[in-house]
Amino acid sequence: MAWDTERTKRLLLEAATAEFCQFGLAGARVDRIAAAAGVNKERIYQYFGKKDLLFDAVIASQLSKVVDEVRIEGAGPEALADYAGRLFDHHHQDATLPRLLFWEGLERGEYVVNRPDRAANCRNKVDGVIRAMPGRPRKTRPI
Repeated sequence: MAWDTERTKRLLLEAATAEFCQFGLAGARVDRIAAAAGVNKERIYQYFGKKDLLFDAVIASQLSKVVDEVRIEGAGPEALADYAGRLFDHHHQDATLPRLLFWEGLERGEYVVNRPDRAANCRNKVDGVIRAMPGRPRKTRPI
């Protein structure tokens, strides 16, 4: 039977998401992640490198999920208010991303500021907010 790499990565990301949400980066253990995913822990190192990079992959995955699931619809203040409400509701129902970001802020501190990969991940969302507010030009600045 052929090994399904994408399935294994998905299982590892799911297991790592639960582990990091509960224990944070410092408290998470790769052996628990591997056991929860039903794979050998060497797969973590093969696919993600080290635990820190797996944590980054989990956050990137969750950011993408929220960006995809909660979209800005329409334009104007009502559209932004609606978006803010739906985003709040989303995080109220699924606190995964806020938990991960809180852990990251606690454990990494200054490391999380000015991350180009984060900016790229959320650029479309920012552009959508700007489009929803007609008459407000985007002021660009280096990231």
